[in-house]
Amino acid sequence: MTKTFDQWVAEAEAAAFSGWDFSFIDGRWWEPPCPWDYQALVTGMLKQATSLLDMGTGGGEFLAALGPHLPARTVATEAYAPNIDVARKTLEPWGVTVLGISPESMHAHPLQDAVYPLPLADRSVDLVINRHESFDAGEVARVLAPGGHFVTQQVGARDFEAINRRLGSPLPLAEWSLAGAQEQVQAAGLQVVQAEEALMTAGFKDVGALVYYLKAVPWQVEDFSVNRYRPALEALHREMSTEGPFLVQSHRFLIIAASAADAHANFELADDEGS
Repeated sequence: MTKTFDQWVAEAEAAAFSGWDFSFIDGRWWEPPCPWDYQALVTGMLKQATSLLDMGTGGGEFLAALGPHLPARTVATEAYAPNIDVARKTLEPWGVTVLGISPESMHAHPLQDAVYPLPLADRSVDLVINRHESFDAGEVARVLAPGGHFVTQQVGARDFEAINRRLGSPLPLAEWSLAGAQEQVQAAGLQVVQAEEALMTAGFKDVGALVYYLKAVPWQVEDFSVNRYRPALEALHREMSTEGPFLVQSHRFLIIAASAADAHANFELADDEGS
């Protein structure tokens, strides 16, 4: 039997979300892979790394998948409070230190979400990875050891913007793109060695999957609630029931940058390890 709008919504709102696990809506939405393979790129660079920082580790799922390849000296940061304990439990078997970033330490950025100082000593880590986390390019350059590398895959401004347009909500990260990020990285003194950008078709097959996504990713529509956007969601439900999936665009870009190789630095945590 086909579910009603209220049934889809009630199911989505009752479902728990932890870490960065979207398995609850497996088969009900899709997001295509990027033209590049972020995990393969990082795995290849780990062969030369003696120390690693993962910015915005989420629930630690990505690092855990790299477990056997991780350097003995590996640290991760996480600013989303519900994920900090999840990440610590996930990464404990691999000896990874997870540093919680307090809201008080974060500050506004003109193009991204809030950024934060990295709780590491100067020139102390030879590989910084960042998948979908805001970053201060100056801070990344500060903690990178000479000859170190920064690998980041970012979510661009046009990501899933069709959702915001259909709901009538403001667009997030209005100008965040490869060009702006590359300019900041270079201004921080890092040399960009690879840069790519892609727009890809993604989609949701039912309104419940969309509601679950918006509950799990609250920064897409910051004031989201079903009641606030009910008329638009009901219209989308009718369309998906008769015309098929609601199609959106996924916007990603990749930057790999290097610091100048002029000396060697040891890995250290800063005095304040966060919460």
